[in-house]
Formats: sequence, C-alpha cells, structure tokens
Amino acid sequence: MTRGYLAVDGGGSSTEFFLVNDNGHELLRFFVGSTSIKSVGAETACANIFAGVRQLFAFLEEADAAPAEVWGVWGLSGCDSAADQAEYEAMLTAAGLDLVYHRVVNDSLLALRAVTEGSGIVLISGTGSICVGVDNSGQTVRLGGWGYQVSDLGSGAWIGSQLLREALLFDDGCREDDPAFSLVYQQVGCERGELGPAVARMTHADQWASFARIALECEQSPLCDKIAGQAAEYLVGYVSAVTSRMFKDQPFMVVLAGGLFKSKTFAQRVLNLLDAPAQVLCVSPVLGGIAMAKHEAERCF
Repeated sequence: MTRGYLAVDGGGSSTEFFLVNDNGHELLRFFVGSTSIKSVGAETACANIFAGVRQLFAFLEEADAAPAEVWGVWGLSGCDSAADQAEYEAMLTAAGLDLVYHRVVNDSLLALRAVTEGSGIVLISGTGSICVGVDNSGQTVRLGGWGYQVSDLGSGAWIGSQLLREALLFDDGCREDDPAFSLVYQQVGCERGELGPAVARMTHADQWASFARIALECEQSPLCDKIAGQAAEYLVGYVSAVTSRMFKDQPFMVVLAGGLFKSKTFAQRVLNLLDAPAQVLCVSPVLGGIAMAKHEAERCF
C-alpha cells in the first residue's frame, strides 16, 4: 500500500495544505482561509477545514499517483488546550477523516520541527503570538497565545490594535497627528471623524492584524517605532521566560516564525534583543509537519 504524508499549517489568516508521497515528492499544495477558532470563530474555521478536506479528497480520488493511505499532522493556531484539541478533532471527524491517521497539535510545533528534531524554542508572531519550548526529553513549556483580548503580546493583532487605538484617539482629537494615521484612514477607506464606526465593525483578529503592516513599514512614524519596539520586547520576554524554565544547562536554538518576521526590520529588532542562537524560519512550517507525520506513521506501524 502506497503511503502519503499530509501537513496542515493553520494560522490566524490562512491555512496551507501540503501532501507528499513516500519519497517526499510534492503531490499537492494549496491554501484555504483561516482555521483558527480564536481568529475567525468556530463556524468559519470549520468551513475552511471542510473546504480543505474536500479539495484533498478530490485529489485522492482523481490522481493516478495518489497514495492509498495518508497520515496527517494538523498544526492549528488556537489549539491551546485539551478542549481545543477535542473541538478540532470533532471537525476533522465530521469532515470524513479518521483520527487514527490524523493528529492535531498547536501550529508552533510544525515551525520548530522544520528546523530541528531536538530541543529548541519556537517563537511565533503572526496574527497571534506564542512561544513554545521543547527539551531533549520531549517535555514542553508554552507561553502566550491565550487569546487576543488578554494575551498574544507582540502579535499582528496586538500591533494592529495598538495602532488603531492611537488612531481612534487622534480621530477624537486626543492625540497629535502621526504619519501612520493617514495610512490607517486609507486602509479603512474613510475620512477623519468616521474611523470609530468603521473600527467598531472589525470583530476578528485577522482584521486588526492587517494594520500591523503599517506599523512595521512606516519608518517615518515615531508612534510605529514605539509600537514595534514594545512588540519586540514582549516577544523576547517570552523567550527569556521559557529559557529560564527549561534550558539552564543544555544548548538550544530559537526559531522565529510567523508573518511578522517577514519584515526584515522587525526580525532584526528581535534578533538584536535575544541572548541565544536564533534564526528566522525561511521555509514553510509544513515541512516540519511532514517530518512529524512520518514519525507518527513509523511509531504506529
């Protein structure tokens, strides 16, 4: 029986599906919308999971080279507890997948395993943020990622919400102008005095996170420089806390992953503050998911 391996990297803004054969050759790669229950809600996340599974099944039914058996690892943002995992697993089952062959984990593990099989810390800053450490015994410590309202510091949603907060204060006449505010109005598509109602209609984290681009790219803005600097300090604080709890006596690598680190300026801010070997993830996290899926198949059979 031919075997295939599936990795799914589900973030707060989009989800990547990647299928390879036994030899590691790519068979299928595509994207659907966010599958994070905490970014877009359970209904939308479930709909996007169903859309991805339908596309996967269509390929498996039609392609001559399709594997007869598929082992999958689903790295999903928002999978932060046993209850979250059970909710996601119920979605996969409802979509027609057999949980004997499919495992759900937090998306941070895919990014780490794309770089190393050993101990390390992965720091993700995308729509949300999370920091996870894995030691040589396989034990894990995670910080952050507990929800956009109270956690996910230094994330795209956090940065975007900070910029929007200041723009709203300017809109109300409580702040001096800043070069970034005109870009906020332009992105929202409104005039001064109209920002409040427009922002109030933004109910999902991916909407707030879309304004992080302004904060990271508007070099002439003192406000954006301050927000980006605070974000970097929060993220490095996560790494420092994980380090003190796990890696006092053993070497480790820090992996920076997520959409915010595509900004070279922001990535360098964080790298400059870190007191440990670190690198920005330059490949898709799905490669780590494929390695995990292969390991899972070998472990079970």
